[in-house]
Amino acid sequence: MSNTYYHGHYCQVLGRVMLGYTEEDLNNMRYGIETADMMINSDENPAIHNYLVMASDFLGGLWAEGYFD
Repeated sequence: MSNTYYHGHYCQVLGRVMLGYTEEDLNNMRYGIETADMMINSDENPAIHNYLVMASDFLGGLWAEGYFD
């Protein structure tokens, strides 16, 4: 019996929920965030710039901690 359960973009392994996105998915998400950040004027929209940088850093942190396959 397998200890792995898949549902959509989530995977539960040994009771721990893991994101089931691939490295390509992660790269596409970070590219989208970075592209959006380049399209805004960070001087006129500093809060949005900061939110986009935070989101990109968060995804990078999840990757570093092994939350992506």
